[in-house]
Amino acid sequence: MVVMQSITFVVKKISPIKYVSKGAYIECETDKGKIAIWGSSNNMTNIQKVQNANTPFTLTSDRYVNPSWIQHKYWIPESANIVIK
Repeated sequence: MVVMQSITFVVKKISPIKYVSKGAYIECETDKGKIAIWGSSNNMTNIQKVQNANTPFTLTSDRYVNPSWIQHKYWIPESANIVIK
């Protein structure tokens, strides 16, 4: 379920892009744990924004998902609006 609430992370490290059947994602090590930022073949905007940033940086998203996967603390869906500073 998507939580429609802003959340801010300090991103310390970014992994290479990973492709799966439902799209693509990158993992980021943050002050709140490991997060995944999702994209698709139709929308890679958020992934590209993160890949173009220099660590460390602050990422604020207007929404997030609490995934059931233990590997990630949060997911940032491709529909999210993110701001990087």
